[in-house]
Amino acid sequence: MLCSGESNAVLVDLTLGTRTATVTERIFRSAAWAEGAASDAVTVVEVNGVPLGVSEGSGFIDWMPPSNGVYVLTHRVMSHGIQIGDTLTATFEVTLPPGIVVEVGVGKLVTVPQTWLDEHPAIVAAAAGDKVAALNTPSANGRLSNVECYVLGLDPTSETNDFKIVSFPIGADGKPDLSAVVFAPPKDKWNVQSATPVLKGAESLNGDWKAVDEAREEEKSKMRFFKVEVVLP
Repeated sequence: MLCSGESNAVLVDLTLGTRTATVTERIFRSAAWAEGAASDAVTVVEVNGVPLGVSEGSGFIDWMPPSNGVYVLTHRVMSHGIQIGDTLTATFEVTLPPGIVVEVGVGKLVTVPQTWLDEHPAIVAAAAGDKVAALNTPSANGRLSNVECYVLGLDPTSETNDFKIVSFPIGADGKPDLSAVVFAPPKDKWNVQSATPVLKGAESLNGDWKAVDEAREEEKSKMRFFKVEVVLP
């Protein structure tokens, strides 16, 4: 079943009819929802016939509606090219808040509400009124762009407001406790909740940065430098 909203548990949304979508919808999926599905079965989630993802097992997909309109999301379980069980459907009506759409990275779009721009008139004035240019301009901290400050809930006009690791505890064995790294602002303060923090490590500053969660134990033991990157859906 398709799920709307986000929870610590898997919340199954059985609402009938068309519902109003939020800026980001978390769509849960599971091959186990189809009775008789084999262990190698995959879920196929589509929006208006366009695949959002094909995956084994269960999990979720964060979907950001690109524009206003009505979207039909479907969930199918497939095994060796054959559908198992029924096609599950949810219909969303999307009315996005007014704002400026900016590309952050290749194919990653962020909608910045006009209300946020109204709170920071200086950055728009500095770009001679061009809002897109203003959002792509480096912020006062000199490291992030203004749109990146929006994503992370930072003040773009503050020289000291930046995204950073604030706690990097060392365990009793003298090794970094990578599961307890704390960064600021914390995720619950971000304006784009669908963004994901990824801890990366490397042997040297100019080395090959690798996501810690995906690294082998021998790779982790060689890491001496760490950073947190924000990944947009």
